[in-house]
Amino acid sequence: MPSGGGHIIKAFWLAGWIKPGHHITSAGSDDSAKCEIDPGLLRGAQVFVDAKDAATKYGAPSRAIEHGLIDQDHLTEIGAHVSDVTPNKL
Repeated sequence: MPSGGGHIIKAFWLAGWIKPGHHITSAGSDDSAKCEIDPGLLRGAQVFVDAKDAATKYGAPSRAIEHGLIDQDHLTEIGAHVSDVTPNKL
């Protein structure tokens, strides 16, 4: 597992490795070079982000949107989810 604050430029978690029902938590996509999750993993997944604005610019969510795998409506802000103000509540 990468650690030590290095930039992950190539996806570390690949779509073919993860099966339905698994959970991945990714943190730190705060520049356009970082992307530790294969954007293909987000297609068909529930995607929770801290802020849609940042997620559409950086990391796997932005790359998945750029490649047409998901759109902005596929992203749910975690704050809205836990405060129960979103229609995507589990």
